[in-house]
Parts: sequence; structure tokens; C-alpha cells
Amino acid sequence: MFLVKAIAFNGPVWSISIEFFYYLCATRVRKYSKLAGTVVVLSLLCFVLPRRDDLGTVYTMITKFAALTYAWPWITGFFLWRQKSLWVLLSLAAGSIAVAISPYYISGPYAVVTYVLSVFVILCSNRIQLSSRLCKFFNLWGDLSYPLYLVHVPLFIVIHVIFQATSPVTYGLAAILSALILHIVVEKYFAKQFITRWVRKISK
Repeated sequence: MFLVKAIAFNGPVWSISIEFFYYLCATRVRKYSKLAGTVVVLSLLCFVLPRRDDLGTVYTMITKFAALTYAWPWITGFFLWRQKSLWVLLSLAAGSIAVAISPYYISGPYAVVTYVLSVFVILCSNRIQLSSRLCKFFNLWGDLSYPLYLVHVPLFIVIHVIFQATSPVTYGLAAILSALILHIVVEKYFAKQFITRWVRKISK
């Protein structure tokens, strides 16, 4: 499931299997908070370990096991949304340090801002009140963000090759339209008709 490799023209695709695995884990992880805490510790260690191929095959496999490497922010965010226990806050603090010191995953001097803002939004979400219309608007853009994340790179290539487009507006509108179509067809119809039922069955 995790034997994936980034595609040169669409790098984000490599993460799909890992994200799908996390979605499946979401049905069980809340029941096993102690085990989740252990996984967070292992994940943080894996996150900061040096990326070296000269330390053996096992070491290389562990440090390149992305499902473990990226488990700590997902688990921490999952529990941070639901509870403010001591181990979650400690995980949050340890994660902040890991993000700050790790040279392998953070690109750009302001990349830490993304982490801080994400934590801020999760912590303050229950205190922020918006109108129902604004909620629907932001929820829609949230739903579109994932298909947009997946298709924008290959879509830009296709548009450039076939239509020789150069306008950023053209690329942006095409990406949003494609994300909307994918959201309606895949998430609104296919996922609800098939995947949601299947996940409910295995989670019982």
C-alpha cells in the first residue's frame, strides 16, 4: 500500500495511499489513545532522524516509511480537535520543535508559519462564529482544496501543451472548474454511494 513513488509531473499523487490509510485509521484511533501516543513518539523520532542510506537497509526503510513519518501531525491534530489532554499538548510542543529543527521537510524560511496557523485554527475553531452562508462558502473551498491539490499540476501541463495558454487566470479558472467537477462526481456521488458504506461496514 505504501510502495509509492512520486511522479515527476504530479508530485502530490504519492501521498494518496497514506492519506487513505489515515482515513481508515480514523475509525479506530480514538479508541486507542495510549497506542496513538506511542505512535506519535515513534513518528517524531522518525521525522527528525538523519536521512542516510549508508546506515543499512532497515534504517533506510524506517526513515523513508512516510506513513509513520507523517503520523504525528495527523494524530496530534485529530486529538487536538477533540480534547486538550496533557499528552496532546506535549505532542504539539514536541512537534513544533521537530518542525523547527528538521532540515528534511521544511522548505522556505516561512514554512513554520503554516504549522503555527494550522494549530491556531484548530485551537480557536470552537470560538470562531460565522454565519451559515460563510460556513457553507468556506466548507466548499475546503472540499475543493484536495482535488485542486491533486489535479492542478497535470492540468496546467495539458492546458499549456494543447492550448498554449499563458494567462494565470486561465490556469486558475480551469483548475477550480476541474476541482469542482471532481468534487461533485467523486466525493459527492461515488464516495457516498460506495466508499462511505464500505468504511462504515469495516468500522463496526
